[in-house]
Amino acid sequence: MTRKTFVVNLLVLTLLALPMFVIAAGLVPTDCQGAQAAKDCGLSDLKTLIIYMINFLLVSSGMVALLFLVVGGVQMLMSGGNPESIKKGKATISNAVLGLGIVLASYLIINIVVSQLSGGSLPGFQGIFQFWG
Repeated sequence: MTRKTFVVNLLVLTLLALPMFVIAAGLVPTDCQGAQAAKDCGLSDLKTLIIYMINFLLVSSGMVALLFLVVGGVQMLMSGGNPESIKKGKATISNAVLGLGIVLASYLIINIVVSQLSGGSLPGFQGIFQFWG
């Protein structure tokens, strides 16, 4: 890979990652910001921060899985009939789907553990079955 290609790829990846920094700006609870943060923050704010971080990581991993699904599809489209390139594209897509499955399973496990430990779902951490109704 030449230096010019590397710089262009780095620039594109940086531009694609910028929305992630905007989403991450809302992780810290509002009453834990500023000069009074040491006085205003409590244990419930730590719990809220952990919930926000879990949700942020789940959204981020979904975006990365979508990116790799697209990369695998482009690899297959640009293969030109080369069986090796088609195989690489299929492997990329299957790994992305497997990773997304692991992420969704971890969300389900975290939700079950949190609901069992807290006696119900925590605020800001809606259960997976609440999507249907």
